[in-house]
Amino acid sequence: MKTRAMLTVHIGLPKTATTLLQQVLFSHHQGVDYLGKYPKRVLGHSRDDRRSFDRLMRAVHQCSLGGPGLSECADRIRERIGRSQEAGRVPLWSSEGICSGAPPNREFRARSLAALVGRYRTLIVLREPISFVKSMYLQKLKEAQYRRRRDRLMSRRFFEFEEWLEENWRNGPFRALMNLDYARTIELFAKNSGGGEVGVFLFEKLVSQPSEFISEICNFLGIDPDEGIALTSNQTRNPRLSQNQFLRMRRIYSSFPKRVALSLATRRFRRRLFGLGSPDPDSGPAEVAIPEAWRDRLCDFVREGNQRLIRERGLPLVDFGYPV
Repeated sequence: MKTRAMLTVHIGLPKTATTLLQQVLFSHHQGVDYLGKYPKRVLGHSRDDRRSFDRLMRAVHQCSLGGPGLSECADRIRERIGRSQEAGRVPLWSSEGICSGAPPNREFRARSLAALVGRYRTLIVLREPISFVKSMYLQKLKEAQYRRRRDRLMSRRFFEFEEWLEENWRNGPFRALMNLDYARTIELFAKNSGGGEVGVFLFEKLVSQPSEFISEICNFLGIDPDEGIALTSNQTRNPRLSQNQFLRMRRIYSSFPKRVALSLATRRFRRRLFGLGSPDPDSGPAEVAIPEAWRDRLCDFVREGNQRLIRERGLPLVDFGYPV
């Protein structure tokens, strides 16, 4: 008799092809019963199940399991997991924010998932830290252009890289740089998931060997890798800012009158002004330089955790330039 597939929870990290996995692989593979962030048009999932899942995830993210109706949501989702397993499909959730925040919050989330649904497996994708912070900074610049006009008048929509690093470092547990504490995140989920396995994959493998990367994830999930490779071949999502877009933002936001005008403009106007969401054939991806002092600081922050991951999990981090 075929073993029933255990629930797998994909927890990120951000900027590691999460959108591609969610919107192309997880939500379309025939072997997966997926709950998480959907593309705009995906059929075949229950609206009530989606609401129950969203309710559970809000409680887990907020580290609070005491709200009314939560037990009914958990019952409904457990029933869905059982139906998926009976049908021979892999129940798979994706919610990248679970791995953010201070260590006690991450540990609470890992335990909460086990309390709500029982034993589960964890899937996480890592990215070389310097590349990660550069990509995260450019993503935050892009997101800043989508804030609504009702935000405060002088809400900042452009900030230099070093300025962003300083702010995130100063407010560590609650900011993007805590994603670099990925070694401890892996350990917390391995310890608190009821004994479920943690699958760790590297974003750099997707860049250099995309078919092998997708195949490794599919094999971990127990689904057909050929279908996964076919689905994701030549697919990209959430493109990086181009160099032209980045320089145009810097130039326009350096002007006080233009900065005020853009704070009053609509999101659609800002999107069109900077060409967001559209390919820029005349420019390559944006690049930002990281000061040596910051490089050293970030490398020191991740080095010990990387050494543990190499020693305990045999990850080829050295091959992809991770600080060790």
